[in-house]
Amino acid sequence: MAAEEQHIPDICNSLKKYYASQNKPYEGNFSEWCEDNGMDTDTIKEEFEMEVDEMTITEFEEGAVDFPFYKDVGEEDKQKEMIDVIRNLYQNPAWEPAIGLPEFTKELFEGIDQNSIEQIKKMYQAQCPAIYNQGMSGDINLLTILAIGKKQQFDYLQLLVNAYDRYRIQNPDEILSPQQWAGLQDNKHFKSSQLKDVKVKIPTKDGKVKLTPYLQFATSCMSSFSGRMCGKLLMTNAIKIDDSVEKAVKIISIAIEFISNEVKKESTCPFQFDICIAGGKPKTSENTALGVDDGDDDDDD
Repeated sequence: MAAEEQHIPDICNSLKKYYASQNKPYEGNFSEWCEDNGMDTDTIKEEFEMEVDEMTITEFEEGAVDFPFYKDVGEEDKQKEMIDVIRNLYQNPAWEPAIGLPEFTKELFEGIDQNSIEQIKKMYQAQCPAIYNQGMSGDINLLTILAIGKKQQFDYLQLLVNAYDRYRIQNPDEILSPQQWAGLQDNKHFKSSQLKDVKVKIPTKDGKVKLTPYLQFATSCMSSFSGRMCGKLLMTNAIKIDDSVEKAVKIISIAIEFISNEVKKESTCPFQFDICIAGGKPKTSENTALGVDDGDDDDDD
């Protein structure tokens, strides 16, 4: 479906969101500039059909001098890049800024207290009781990382697990626990100099904090994720179907041909055809343990 075209106030609103995503204030410059220069939706559309050096639309920010770019742009490319951004906003009314990741420093883990933990408990107890009631209330590391993600507004734990699973998919012959994966020399996240010596402050029930090394904290949360929330991604099936996709497709093809020939006959319809393809007895895989987490999943009361 073709993208809808926005009117000038809508473009201005999208620009406001774009500026905010780049941490720069926006004062409604675009709408004011259009009004001052007699520009309407039709003339804006005509602008986008011109060559870059013929367009005047960039003048609302003094020729892209003050326009915030989401990436490094050379001086000679700023005008074109600015036009591309505005064009994208013009053609996509539902545009929303992408949520970036925070910087992973020790400050990321500050400000999590017992009140933060209680808020997470209430949220998961209300929204995910089946998960919460399986001992989640006593897993303080898991509760802490969820509280950090909520405060910083990003899926912290899910991103860690996704990175781990991507490695496992790309290296199917290696069977590594989260702890072993985190200890790999080429693991850029865990080997980051900013995280190497970080100790996460885990709030305790008595109002104190317990310092836990980041690697131990994060990998324990990853193990809890697969143990309490979503089972670990299996790299092999415990049960294998004893059948052939090739044979099944051939049978379906023959059935389609049969139906096609039958419906051409005047005396056939109404007509119903049922087909059932049976396979052999499912086979149990010898290596059913592959994919089962062997990390430490003990509760931390």
